[in-house]
Formats: sequence, structure tokens, C-alpha cells
Amino acid sequence: MYMGDNVRILNYNVHLMHREEYDKLIEQYFSEEKRVSMLFLSVKMLEYAMKNEEYFSMIGDFEYLFPGEKNILELKDYGDEQEQEYISGSGCLNDLLEYMEKHRLSLYLIGDQYDKCMNFLAYCKVNYSELNIVGSYVIDEKIEDAQLQNDMNSLCPDAVITAIEPGKQEDWLLNNLQKINSQLFIGANVLVENVIQEFEEETREKKRSKLYNLYLIFKEMFSERLQMKNFHMDYDNYMKELQVKEREQNDV
Repeated sequence: MYMGDNVRILNYNVHLMHREEYDKLIEQYFSEEKRVSMLFLSVKMLEYAMKNEEYFSMIGDFEYLFPGEKNILELKDYGDEQEQEYISGSGCLNDLLEYMEKHRLSLYLIGDQYDKCMNFLAYCKVNYSELNIVGSYVIDEKIEDAQLQNDMNSLCPDAVITAIEPGKQEDWLLNNLQKINSQLFIGANVLVENVIQEFEEETREKKRSKLYNLYLIFKEMFSERLQMKNFHMDYDNYMKELQVKEREQNDV
């Protein structure tokens, strides 16, 4: 399987790929009859790995590592032109979701915060309305591991995406990799957080746009009122001056 350009970051073998190569890789992942574990790295995760040997080891247990944010690319010198060609960040997640929607593949989401999960599900609903999300779970819910595993195994999702903070995310994935009937296990917390942030900013811009249009309407309305008010003031002053002139002429 072609894996693009491989670079060593913190002694990890990290795969750097162009978009077309990455999209072909996704197709290959789903066509193979084996479990695949993917982890998208962030600078925060690498900082944590440098301070915690156990976490450093956990990252190394994943089959495939990818840059989860563009800052990862800055750790190596590829030249500006080549660096821009590598896929990273939210583009990785969007291409995956688009492929899954197109091929009617199912997804199960595991998160560590209710709001994060709900925001991501809302993002998927808006951008990938036909995506088959068969279930979601927040790890602080009072559900036994065996019960969750049974639920997921009854649904047999094609992919499991996690949006859990570093450390807990990798631990959960590695502990459940062989217990859940799914093909692709993706540690994507950094990607989920990125798309949520972008989605919220876009939503705010749309709201701002509506408010701005409303602002323009009121601005025009108040501008007309102010113009009329100024006109009336000028008119009144003019008429007063005219009356004074008329009296002066009459006095003469």
C-alpha cells in the first residue's frame, strides 16, 4: 500500500500525503478485510508525548499516523510549495466523511464532551446530510464498557471516530480495537475540534451577515429620518430669517 511521503517526527513514522493519495488510501482502508487504526496528531499531543513515556508509547502503537493540523508540517522543512500540497487538518476529516456518505458507510462517534459531540453531529447534518451515523456516546455517561461494546457490535459501524482528549483517546481506542466489530478506528479529536471551530465561525459570519443586512436597513431608515429632521430644522431657520427680513422691510 502506497503511503506517500514518510517523515520521522519524535521518532514516529508520520505519513504526509497529497489529497488524491489520501483519498485513494481511504478507499483501500475500507476495501481491506482487517481492522485499521489511525491517529491524527496535534502539537498538543506531541508536547504531551515528550513529557509522558506511557503516552509516547501509546501513540507508537497506532498503525498509521497523520498530521492533524498544519503546524505539524512546520516541524520539517519541505519548502513552502510542497508543504501546501500535503493534506492536513480538517481536510482529512472532510474527505473521509464525504467518501463515507457517498458509499453509504456507517459511523459511530465516541466523545468526551456532550457539547463537542452535539456540535460535530450538527456539522455533519449540515454538510453531510446523507451520512449514516448509527450511534454516538459520551464517555462520562454511566454505561458499562460491555454494554457499550454490545451496542456497537450490534450496529457494526464501518468506522469509529473518537473525539476525546489526548491520553484518554488513545487508551480507549487501543483497549477497544479488538473488541468492536468495525473496520476503521480513527483518533480524530484534533480534526473534530477544528471542524467545529470552523463551523462555528462560519455560523457566526452568517449571523453577522443577517445582522449586518438588518443594520443596513435600519441605517437607511434612520438616515432618511435624520435627513428629514435636518431639512425641517433648516426650513424652520430659513422661514424665521425670512420673517425677520419681511418685518424689517415693513418697518422701513
